[in-house]
Amino acid sequence: DISYFDTTETSINNFFDNIAIIQSGIGWQSSVALSSVIFLIGSLILAFITDWKLTLIVIIAEPLSVGAAFMLSKLTAQTTISEIKSYGDAGQVAQEVFTTFR
Repeated sequence: DISYFDTTETSINNFFDNIAIIQSGIGWQSSVALSSVIFLIGSLILAFITDWKLTLIVIIAEPLSVGAAFMLSKLTAQTTISEIKSYGDAGQVAQEVFTTFR
């Protein structure tokens, strides 16, 4: 059935693009997240030692900051997924064009 090949992606570009993004996420972004958590814990300890009242205010306001960061990361993930799909579609079209030259 020829319609199967019209709707099914034959491009390998999606595979390699996804591998690069996963590698980037595991390597760079996880190390940044780990250092941020360590920095946050160290800052809270130092703040408790310096002025515990101000630290309590910061602890109350911290969930707002974490929530905003979470929403930003979700938006970034959605945008990245859209970008991957767009590049995959473009790569598929280019591959089909170049393979049909005779």
